[in-house]
Amino acid sequence: MDNRKSAIASVFSDWALSGRAYTMTEGHKRSTSIILKSLNDQAYNSIEFLDIGCGTGWAVRHAAEQYNFCCAYGIDLSNEMIELAS
Repeated sequence: MDNRKSAIASVFSDWALSGRAYTMTEGHKRSTSIILKSLNDQAYNSIEFLDIGCGTGWAVRHAAEQYNFCCAYGIDLSNEMIELAS
């Protein structure tokens, strides 16, 4: 991992370990919900949902539970965030 990616992963790992990740989750819920609701209902079963920088995985879980996407995935540079998402 290059220095920039490593620095980003470190910041978000610190957030995960300190509990700040859940504040970030709450801050993103409204905009994520608006985006998901704006998608055409008819197309859900053909959409693959990918959340890059998924953090706690809230958006991936929400997409999988509330919408009929064929697949929902989340990736993050921070191993600690992935642990929270699991």
